[in-house]
Amino acid sequence: MKQLIYLVPLLLFVACDFTAVTQTVCGNSRDNIRGFEGRYQWDWGEGQMIPVSIQRTARGEYTLVSSDGAPVMTYSTCRINGVNIAESLVQSDDGSGDFLSLFKVTLSRRRTVISTLQFEEKSLNDNGVNYELEETEIEGIPLSVIQIDNSQLSSRDLVNLSVSSNGKEPFYIELIK
Repeated sequence: MKQLIYLVPLLLFVACDFTAVTQTVCGNSRDNIRGFEGRYQWDWGEGQMIPVSIQRTARGEYTLVSSDGAPVMTYSTCRINGVNIAESLVQSDDGSGDFLSLFKVTLSRRRTVISTLQFEEKSLNDNGVNYELEETEIEGIPLSVIQIDNSQLSSRDLVNLSVSSNGKEPFYIELIK
């Protein structure tokens, strides 16, 4: 999965867990997430704060934009089983194929956290879900990537299989309002 090299600036030099799916979870049922759009400070560690904003571009479509106006990531959003879901297409230029990364969005008054939706292998196996797991490193940073084939699974069932923690640190972006 060489296309993950684009995530290097986002990994912030810590080991993390990352989830991808083969098909859209939101589909045509895109929903706005109240409170998602706005101006933020992104803490890149060691007190280095970077101003960013999340802009809504259409119903259930958002772009994370840097202070110079450059798009960093785009998201399609929906709400499934009470969970705010964000999908982001990661495009490959090496021919290995594009994929959808899958996140949950947690909002509070002061923070917005966009974190990988996590799964336990045992639960996926018990439910007959096909997936590939790759333990890799990018510039010495451990990265666990699970790509789930959700073609035979409803979006509701997939979200129901997610867990709050699988014991690995999820890839996440924490934005401060």
